[in-house]
Amino acid sequence: MKVNNDLNQKFSKGTIWTHWLTALLILVLVLSSLKTAGFESMERMTIITLHLLLGSLVFVFTIIRSILLYKTKQPVHLKTGSKFVDKLVVGNHYLFYLLLFTISIMGIVVIFTGNYIEGLSSGSIESIIPPKEIPILKYHVLITFFVVLLVVMHVIGVIKHYIFTKENTLKRIF
Repeated sequence: MKVNNDLNQKFSKGTIWTHWLTALLILVLVLSSLKTAGFESMERMTIITLHLLLGSLVFVFTIIRSILLYKTKQPVHLKTGSKFVDKLVVGNHYLFYLLLFTISIMGIVVIFTGNYIEGLSSGSIESIIPPKEIPILKYHVLITFFVVLLVVMHVIGVIKHYIFTKENTLKRIF
């Protein structure tokens, strides 16, 4: 089946900005969370603070993007030639929103249950509860894995579309 999507239909400028800023922030967040273990206490405090601030921005951008999803005209979903894959793509996008909300809320819970506020305000990493003693943190990490998996699937989908349908779907989000 030959697929011809209308690539002139673009997302709103707000959606485009929040999309790319969120993508960049997710990359930095994942990298920062991988780096915290090897640093001394002051460097760890800086990375934890950065992680907390950037995670908060992802939460805000996800809220904004969700509002834009319903308040602005959206391009029709891309067709792939397979009804199953078409549904998978749409599901992937909505699952992103759900997981980003979930991971953000879990991050907020981690901040409070891990005593991060006191630790960060006093500058004492010793005040922060060790990660292994914060039960919800392992789920925060697990959801991060699924978010990264969705990002990888998303990128593979864009590449697959470009190779097999010869359509540059990025035109819609730039």
